Amino acid sequence: MTVRNTKRRWPNSWSSKGPKSPLQILHPSSRMYALAAVCNTWKNILSGFPVFWTHVVLFVDSPPTPIDGARQYLQWSRQPPIDVSLSRASEFQIYDIFHSLPEQQRVADFIGLLRPHMHRCRSLHIDVNLNSSLPHLSDIVPSHAPLLKSVSLTCEFDYMLEERLFIAPPRGPEVRTRLQTMEIDGHSFLRAYLQPPHWFEYQPQLGHLGISTFDHPFSSLSLHQTLYTIDNQFNYTLSSLGLTNLNFDLDTDDAESEILLFERLQELKLEEIKPDALLEFLRVCSFPRLKLLHLRNCKGLGSGVFDVLRPQVPMLAISKPASSTAEIRNLLSSWLGIALFLSGTTTPYDYVVDDLTASQDMSIGSLSPPVFCRHLRMLIFLACPLPSFSSIKKMIEQRNGSVDYDDPDWRTNVYFGPAIGILEVRQCWELPDSPMWTQEERDWLANRVVAFTWMDV
Repeated sequence: MTVRNTKRRWPNSWSSKGPKSPLQILHPSSRMYALAAVCNTWKNILSGFPVFWTHVVLFVDSPPTPIDGARQYLQWSRQPPIDVSLSRASEFQIYDIFHSLPEQQRVADFIGLLRPHMHRCRSLHIDVNLNSSLPHLSDIVPSHAPLLKSVSLTCEFDYMLEERLFIAPPRGPEVRTRLQTMEIDGHSFLRAYLQPPHWFEYQPQLGHLGISTFDHPFSSLSLHQTLYTIDNQFNYTLSSLGLTNLNFDLDTDDAESEILLFERLQELKLEEIKPDALLEFLRVCSFPRLKLLHLRNCKGLGSGVFDVLRPQVPMLAISKPASSTAEIRNLLSSWLGIALFLSGTTTPYDYVVDDLTASQDMSIGSLSPPVFCRHLRMLIFLACPLPSFSSIKKMIEQRNGSVDYDDPDWRTNVYFGPAIGILEVRQCWELPDSPMWTQEERDWLANRVVAFTWMDV
């Protein structure tokens, strides 16, 4: 039996926080930027091929893209549709929040250059240090942007001055832009629902919505207004929703449970949401078709999550767990799903593996006490320290104890759950207490589960 190294399509919310960096989202032709900077000869040759310049990347931090250079890139792209990214050159740059004017001015200058080209813009991604540098939504989605399908406004820090919250440009003419994905920072969302642009009021084709970064100590987002805005304006084809680092005002105490129905939502990502807001959000909303719940860097998790979330969600993802080991155990003890994704921690998930290792009789129809995640059949580790092989082996031996490996057709004859059928280890690294698994150990696993996937870092 060989170990499979196959590619799997990951759900949207399983990705890391926020949109991808420019180096991740760029078309392979983006290397033409470097070639064009080599000499005038290369620049003159490459500038004659518009296909090389349909992904326009402009940097707003130091060193920024020169205005003349930005104008050139847009001119070189000629008439084909374009994807535009205004972004930070480095995600790790230390930024002085008291000197935001240069970034804010650069964004405004680039938006001014882009405005005549918006009629051929397919996507617009703006990623800055401070949310005060982000333009108002009315400034970036004019009435003549028929191709625009994706808008992303994200920031690293919440430093919005209160007086800027309620300053909006005129609403302008009706816009027929129909977005498919939208990532928006919390303050832009607040301004939009207080003084909505025409296009914001009706987006019947929106499939993904992400709202992030509203953690100002002196203000908060109304949970009631946020949910009703999403429900009234975007809840037509919405299948994916992400809420990240939002300070909510819990003003839904009088609302009935499951009063809001998100009928088509299949993926829900909650990141850095406070425990009381997380539970209240799940209480007042109903997600009858939810397939994946992704909890990232959330504190205070426990059995209460699945006490209020109905029906049970089949797939659960836990990333960068900020909750204690006991809280994670309580969370899993009340979950009845079939697929568990674990990622983004600095210590191995051995405690989870140990909890998944049941010591009682696993046969179907057993009257023994219930076990952790007794319906679990798919376990995936992604970008985290390797769990110890001994703990994984013990878990497989216990949970798959009813599998008759002498049966040549055991892969199709076995009822999986609690038996593990799929095990994936992707881009995980070793630690002194958890060394790299040997090829022999991987082969052993490949012969004990239906599908075992290993992908090196």
